[in-house]
Amino acid sequence: MGLAGCIVIISGVMIWLVARNKKNIPEKKRRFNEWLARIYLSASIGMYPVTAAAFIAVKLNPDGGRGFIYQFYFWVWLVVTILLIIRRDNFKITRDCLLLGGLLGMAIPIVNGLVTGNWVWVSWRHGYYDILFIDLLWLVMSVATLVTWLLAVRKRQGKLGRALSPA
Repeated sequence: MGLAGCIVIISGVMIWLVARNKKNIPEKKRRFNEWLARIYLSASIGMYPVTAAAFIAVKLNPDGGRGFIYQFYFWVWLVVTILLIIRRDNFKITRDCLLLGGLLGMAIPIVNGLVTGNWVWVSWRHGYYDILFIDLLWLVMSVATLVTWLLAVRKRQGKLGRALSPA
């Protein structure tokens, strides 16, 4: 549910940015709006790979407790957000988070299986439906994310190819 909230924030920020990117708005105000939207986008979309990384970190450090989770999540999220803001390109921010989040999300069931032995088929066989649900959720989200990443990259390459081709 936390990731769904990020999606709502991201879509709202992008709609807000498009609505304020008009020719009648002064250039300085448009640059400020883009800067502000980049901060919101970086903070929101950065939560996806950080959440996946936190799942992995908890599996690798099961005795860490709540304090470990809070510290890990905050500091990694802060660093990721700053790095994304530095990218200065909304497409690259989105592309990088989709790829990183998709790959880390795919790693969650693998790390879970390696650390605990609760592979998807083992969880199914033993009736560990809560663990199975989380692993399958991350697998489905990761596949969807990687497909979205692939489609976005191909679409961008197609636009660039048309722009660079001689008329």
